[in-house]
Amino acid sequence: MIRVLPIILLIFFCSISISTAYQIGLNVESEPVNLFELNTKADEFAPKWNQWEKKLYFNSSISGSSLFYTSGFADKFSSPILVKSPLNQSGDSRSYITFANSGEAFLAKFTNYGRRPYLNLHRSIYVKNGWSAPEIIQSLKFETFVSHPTISPDGNLLVFVTDLYNENNETDLWMSWRKEDNTWTEPIPIDELNSHGSEITPFLMSSDTLLFASNGYEGPGGYDIFYSVFIEDKWERPRPIAGVNTEFDESDPCVFNVENFLFASNRPGGVGGLDLYSTKLAQIDPMYTDLDEIKLNLQFQVSNINIERQTINYSYPMLNSIPKFLIDKLSDEAQSKGNIFAQFLLYLSKLLKNNPDMQLIIESNEHGRRLAEMLINWDVKAEQIKNDASDGNNTVLSINVLNCDECNTISTKNLIYNLKPKMLDVAMSVVNAPAYFDIEFIAEFKNKSEVVNLDADTLPQRFFLPLANYENEIYNSDNVEFILKIKQNDEILSSIFKNLFVTLAETNEDLNYIYNNSLYLLFLIPCFDSKLLCSTENLNQLLNSIVSKNTNKGKYVIFYTEEINAGSARNLASQLKSQFSSRQVSIQKIKSEDLPSGIDSQNAVFIGFAN
Repeated sequence: MIRVLPIILLIFFCSISISTAYQIGLNVESEPVNLFELNTKADEFAPKWNQWEKKLYFNSSISGSSLFYTSGFADKFSSPILVKSPLNQSGDSRSYITFANSGEAFLAKFTNYGRRPYLNLHRSIYVKNGWSAPEIIQSLKFETFVSHPTISPDGNLLVFVTDLYNENNETDLWMSWRKEDNTWTEPIPIDELNSHGSEITPFLMSSDTLLFASNGYEGPGGYDIFYSVFIEDKWERPRPIAGVNTEFDESDPCVFNVENFLFASNRPGGVGGLDLYSTKLAQIDPMYTDLDEIKLNLQFQVSNINIERQTINYSYPMLNSIPKFLIDKLSDEAQSKGNIFAQFLLYLSKLLKNNPDMQLIIESNEHGRRLAEMLINWDVKAEQIKNDASDGNNTVLSINVLNCDECNTISTKNLIYNLKPKMLDVAMSVVNAPAYFDIEFIAEFKNKSEVVNLDADTLPQRFFLPLANYENEIYNSDNVEFILKIKQNDEILSSIFKNLFVTLAETNEDLNYIYNNSLYLLFLIPCFDSKLLCSTENLNQLLNSIVSKNTNKGKYVIFYTEEINAGSARNLASQLKSQFSSRQVSIQKIKSEDLPSGIDSQNAVFIGFAN
């Protein structure tokens, strides 16, 4: 049963001064550095600075179980030394030590409850130049997971992690206070910080500033590091520590000597498993600032944007008809979004603009007139578009290209961008804001400046910015600069900017598909209503090109994804067999999700040969 805390304890806790972290936020000054001198191929984690011994304690599982190691610090950390005292016991997996004073420490170790052992909180004291064998804290003893202790600098507040009373087996933050008889109050959960996920590895910078890791706040990775401050009887909404979190796991925060910030992460480029990282924590002392000055704070959960551009090259024959439904539905917003016919019309308009002698013959009807208007709006000259006297009544609109020597086959490319993170977590706040103001948030790319539309014109606020809206601009930039301005009557009162560096990767390949353990090079053939939409001449030219490249004894597979295109696949297979009788042709239905995104398989069949 959980009791309500005595009022005197709550009054004591609320009387603690407000932390500067709440006023200005926490962020790091530079890119975190791997502590190679401490890390091994196993896991290193749970760093805690013992200010009385001037040593860093941390855990490593290099021996097969978690043991404590220490390291001194003078500009850099010294080689780690195994702690030789009852504090360590091989096979017992002791971890997460925290120091209340020079002679008292708390840690997690296993306690046997008969059916199985559980990690519980223990206390150790320093005697005769060494730490004593840990003893369980009876008031915090539970037959479940209890670990990750941290104690406030004054030694009176203990925060830890447990899955007690959590039906989903997720871990939550709990806290307990030291009583006058040196025992601990019955713990209570920190409900305002506990999410639907797991909270782990808390660290008390002060009695009212708590750092911790969580996977329940939709950060960029699995576990990300946050902080919260206790103000007016409650813990404030968690905020990310800017410049630390990535799409991988970050946890085990620790601060020592005011600005040195350590944490554990499994990000790439480490030695192995969880590694310890170090950076400087940026803070501003309000004692040395103008209290009336407007101060803006802009935070992100990541320090860089990773983007990969995958270019997929493919070919298809020039079309001599397009579906009429496309003319009815094509809009400016959807010109090139995943529809082969819309992409074709854009390509065709560029051909016409680049080749003044080229002409386009369009069937004379309402759909033909509307297509001509659309192309003219895309800067095609009106005199290049001619009407055909015929007026068909079927579902497709006939077109014909003249005076274009290289228009039998169209070679194009599909661009796929992979962004990390896809959603940028943005937090904005202000100190000493005027009575009324406007805010402006701008994203600056290499060749473009974009004003970001905000849901509210107030501060503080937090929102997720979809970076996918700017993927092309991001790929062509070395960094993205974000600018936050606070204005009054169009006058800029204060501004702040932050840079996120962009890391680029590029792949370039042909359109392929793996079938029966063979890699097939694919050629796309647009179709609609069971009909192939290219002329026999254009199709034969593409077929001749395919045959000249096929060295796999002439075996072909016609792939399709939609049942409505089965007739088109059979039609194509028949033409392929009649023209190249010695070739073996088969037909195979496949799943559209097995093809690269952005390839329109609903309106096409594919000729494939083993590459």
